[in-house]
Amino acid sequence: MHTDVVLDYGSTQAVKEKVEEEKQELYYGNVANFIRHIGGLELETLNYYDLIYEKVEEDVQLILDRIILTHRRVLGKLFGIFYTADPLMAEVILTIDPKRLEFLKELTAKITVKDKKFDLYSNTTAWKIVKQRITSRLPEVSEEEIENFKGKRAEFIKYASQKTGKREETVDMILEECGWTKTEEIPPFLRQIGP
Repeated sequence: MHTDVVLDYGSTQAVKEKVEEEKQELYYGNVANFIRHIGGLELETLNYYDLIYEKVEEDVQLILDRIILTHRRVLGKLFGIFYTADPLMAEVILTIDPKRLEFLKELTAKITVKDKKFDLYSNTTAWKIVKQRITSRLPEVSEEEIENFKGKRAEFIKYASQKTGKREETVDMILEECGWTKTEEIPPFLRQIGP
């Protein structure tokens, strides 16, 4: 127990004021800047991995696939947190290209398919959305080319792999993420079982 510490009222008041000042300094601008900074570092690393991806062996590419996917998820989470801290700036980032914002809005789960049959090709809306998603991820391939491979997913993977220079496993993963699954059913994010 320290008996040599003396604390008078004046110094306790100063400590209280200092604590109040620190509380006031913590505002969302600092949080948003911090998240923006971390996001910038994450993006820098992701860009680096994207650049070296084609220049490394297949074994390394398999490891990079997981790393790149993780970085994309982290960036997504960071953007979500950033949006709550600074929604105005988040809107600005999205609306740099208004067409891109419209495209992003179209990808939300609002577009659903009211059909009990889940055959992807029988529903034109779902198939169109999936094709748009694929062309956004693989710009070297057009929607018309994808249409020619309707029902021939395995053949399309080989074709897209040759055209884009990406490995077949990578193309397969992109198709899965875009909604053209191995089962060739309407992907869950577009489904809505209704009357």
